[in-house]
Amino acid sequence: IAGSWFMPNFLLLLIIFLNLSWGIRYSLLSAVFAGLIKDGFSSSTFGIYTFSFVFCAYLTTVFSKFLYHKGSALSRMILVAIVTAINVLVHYVLQMMFVSVNIFQVIQHILIPEILTTLLVSTITFQYLRKCVLKLSVFLP
Repeated sequence: IAGSWFMPNFLLLLIIFLNLSWGIRYSLLSAVFAGLIKDGFSSSTFGIYTFSFVFCAYLTTVFSKFLYHKGSALSRMILVAIVTAINVLVHYVLQMMFVSVNIFQVIQHILIPEILTTLLVSTITFQYLRKCVLKLSVFLP
């Protein structure tokens, strides 16, 4: 049962990282690819993950102007928590159009665990992604 609770959203962290590092264009591109990958392996309605990731990429840009301070781990974690919560809620609001979904079970079994686990791994993931960018920057002109 612990395995079902530990489900951080690494694709959403990648989208947020690219948005904060390189801007909305790379974030949108990664959101489309991440959404297509999740939709391809999902048994739910095709396009829901793509829409929610693209929506969150735009929201990250809007919220980062007001909430994010470069170098501040607290503001980054607040931004990650808000965007993760919105991602889950958008996904399940769209899912409710096609299937009956109990919102209290979504909050208890999906929203809260996903926010907590994504926040738990966000700092380590951002550090690792930053190291990857520094190593790849040697090859970029």
